[in-house]
Parts: sequence; structure tokens; C-alpha cells
Amino acid sequence: MDTNRKAPVPGSKVVLTELPPGLVDGLMMVDQRAIRAIVGQPVILSGYDDFGSAELQFTDRRGHIHFIYVNLSFIRPIE
Repeated sequence: MDTNRKAPVPGSKVVLTELPPGLVDGLMMVDQRAIRAIVGQPVILSGYDDFGSAELQFTDRRGHIHFIYVNLSFIRPIE
């Protein structure tokens, strides 16, 4: 994400532009697939953690809710 742009507001939709290195390492294959499936898709920005990482929320095709944390450089707001 361009550092000159304002950070997206929690509750808005954003797109995970690419999979951050190491994000799915060590996760169960079903969780890896669910996370890979949302790259390029709109997801909800739930908020930010204490380190400034974006908390993304999404529901996989099985209906399970997931939360992942990524650096702002890996998301873009939906205009």
C-alpha cells in the first residue's frame, strides 16, 4: 500500500493483493487453500492490531470464518 494514502477504515472492504511470504507456512492444507483463495478477492478489514497489521476477516467455502493479519503493503482498498 502506498504510504502516502490513508489507511482503510475498519469495516470497509479491501483486497489482499498477494500472499505475504510465510503466511501459510505450517498451517493445515485446508487453511492454506482458504487463504490462497482470497487473494484478489474483496474481504472485510476488521481492524488493526497493536503492531499496525491489518486484520482481515473472510468466510471460506465451507462456511468457516477466518482472521488473518497482514502488513498494509499487502492490501488495497476497494474504491
